[in-house]
Amino acid sequence: RLVSDWSSDVCSSDLHRFSVETLNLLLENREHNVKDGRMLAVVFQGLFDPTGALASTENNTILPLIQEGYRVVLYQGKNPEEWTKGWLEATAVEPAPVLVISEHADRKSMRLSPEVMAKNGHDFKPAGGRSTEFRHFVYHNKAEKQRIVSGLANGGQIIFDGCSAGKKSIWGASLAERTRRDFSAAQPRDIWAPSDDFIDSHLVFNRDHHIIDVTYTDG
Repeated sequence: RLVSDWSSDVCSSDLHRFSVETLNLLLENREHNVKDGRMLAVVFQGLFDPTGALASTENNTILPLIQEGYRVVLYQGKNPEEWTKGWLEATAVEPAPVLVISEHADRKSMRLSPEVMAKNGHDFKPAGGRSTEFRHFVYHNKAEKQRIVSGLANGGQIIFDGCSAGKKSIWGASLAERTRRDFSAAQPRDIWAPSDDFIDSHLVFNRDHHIIDVTYTDG
């Protein structure tokens, strides 16, 4: 979904997540994926949103990036393969200085699909298991991995808009730490990720429109 022809596949969830003005601009940027002098920012969302929290992505990241002059393109998908296809499509024209990954998360993964869900207390998880969870972009050989890594501009930045994606543990690397390793060849300047639950994130830019800080708050 929303990988090749978003304009013919806009559903009611998109209308709840975005204002009409923002949605129209995102559609235009997707349909005309060309260099135009603006810096490219690629935003990913899943379809899994039981609490409606993904509606905050517009104000948290998308609008600030647009206001700073970025060409923002949005991709949604229900599994890592769809996200990978979107990343390769978005960065086929030019590498992206900014990658935003927005979805309900824990320390290890992001949950992308609402198709079959089991509820355990306050913790929603897709019953489909890892096939619907994002842990990294999908590749099968070194050439495919190189295409994925080269999609991030050298010194680019990655922003996680998902709870606890940066939480450290003695049991293994966090999602943010693993992503830094995956993109190490691109030498990412910063990878921003919350260490706990949050409600809002705030992007801070310098005079050259580069992100210099991301803060996460719980209210």
